[in-house]
Amino acid sequence: MLRQIHIFYEKKHIFTMSYAFALGNEDLKKVTEVIQTYLDMPIPGKILHRPVANYQIFHGGIGSSYFLFIADLVDSLNYVTKILKKIMNKFKEVFPNPENFKESSEIKTEFLNFLKNIQHELHSKIAIVGPNNSGKTTLYNMIRSGQERAIMNFARSSFFLIDDLSFDIWDFQLKDNFSLLWNKFFSGSDLIILLFDSSNYNLNVINQFLTLQKTESKFSRLLIVANKRDLVKDEEIEKIKKNLKISNLKELSLIDSDARVNINFFIRETLSLKKVLPQNFEELLKIAENLASQGNSVAALVKYKELLNTCNKYQDYSHVKDIKKKIEEIQLKLEKDKLSRKEIYTKKGFEVPAWIKSSKKIEVKALPTRKSQIPSKPLRIPPKPLEKAVKPQRLILTPKDIKISIKRLEKPKKKKVIKPLLTTENLKEFSDFVNAIQILIEQKGTSLSQNLCREYIIEMQKSLAGPITLEDLKFAAESFIKFENQK
Repeated sequence: MLRQIHIFYEKKHIFTMSYAFALGNEDLKKVTEVIQTYLDMPIPGKILHRPVANYQIFHGGIGSSYFLFIADLVDSLNYVTKILKKIMNKFKEVFPNPENFKESSEIKTEFLNFLKNIQHELHSKIAIVGPNNSGKTTLYNMIRSGQERAIMNFARSSFFLIDDLSFDIWDFQLKDNFSLLWNKFFSGSDLIILLFDSSNYNLNVINQFLTLQKTESKFSRLLIVANKRDLVKDEEIEKIKKNLKISNLKELSLIDSDARVNINFFIRETLSLKKVLPQNFEELLKIAENLASQGNSVAALVKYKELLNTCNKYQDYSHVKDIKKKIEEIQLKLEKDKLSRKEIYTKKGFEVPAWIKSSKKIEVKALPTRKSQIPSKPLRIPPKPLEKAVKPQRLILTPKDIKISIKRLEKPKKKKVIKPLLTTENLKEFSDFVNAIQILIEQKGTSLSQNLCREYIIEMQKSLAGPITLEDLKFAAESFIKFENQK
């Protein structure tokens, strides 16, 4: 199921509502290029249609507002036109001035609820098919909700609710695997669930249903489920996959306690249903706003980027523009802070205090010249007294005394100590700054004791009169090395 609504105002994209995973930002740009002429000069009251690859677009405009509806190839022009016109008229009714749409209000909430109900009016169809005695009616009763209605004399339908979405779910009533009414049962389905008994199946019957899906509902999503998995071995399942040439076969037993959870997961996955944003999303958004207002720009930037990734992951674009704007503002502020710090360094002339000295001093003596290598007088070295030769004792060995070890001695491998990368996010406490400055100085080829590093950080805070960043530490380390080299 591929359904998504986009709204443009004065050629700018202002809103997206996704019922399933559909077009991302890059795909939307391509579609926008296709309908750019209509965005510039919309035809009032006219709904246009165009198939694109494996989906189709329906679009039309009212005044300066333009509407884009993305749908599967299974949907017809007449069917979607009625829905899209309802959306356009409702938007015009509640937002006579579309600029107010960006602001959060009760009217906007009303419009969002209207779009959720619109999805129910689409009557997306799920058809459960398969051989007799495969468990179709059991599955239908397990996931259906609400009242039933009869479809002539060969089927019945009810509702299936998942992720705030509603589907019409159909169950075939006739005990005939080759009934001609299967054609009508298949047609217009968004999803076909082909269920069969993995402990007692007929390949010809299963292939007959696969052929019906290709001929009567080729644009439908297909979910193939092997029921009664507890009664067969793994080898039999592999044999079924090979004979049917199916790699994505799903397996379950409808009598298991977690069968409903599993089938819901299979349906959600096959239809690519869009997940609802995490419940704590609004709370995380407020945390990011508080961090930014408190001046903690780096932490706020990290939080906003996490929220942006969440929006893209869940294809919820209602917050994307605001979050991107916040990120740009924070990045600009950080850049300005960086430039102002450089000015502070220049004006204040930040230097290493003279009383701070390196705890490790390397002294290199000059090599002697050739003349100094030649002694003026030859040196007399007194000869060593000769030691008396000791006659070695003869050792007598027996075969038992000779032992040969064939074990290979291996030297223990030294473990590499990998120091963590220094980032601004890692520096939370005062001790972190002390350790960081010490690491940075050691990387430059010298060292400074913990106590002196602590004093150095205190001097930096006095000089900078503000919070210390990783850039400040790097600058301080370089200043210390220059100070040492000048000695």
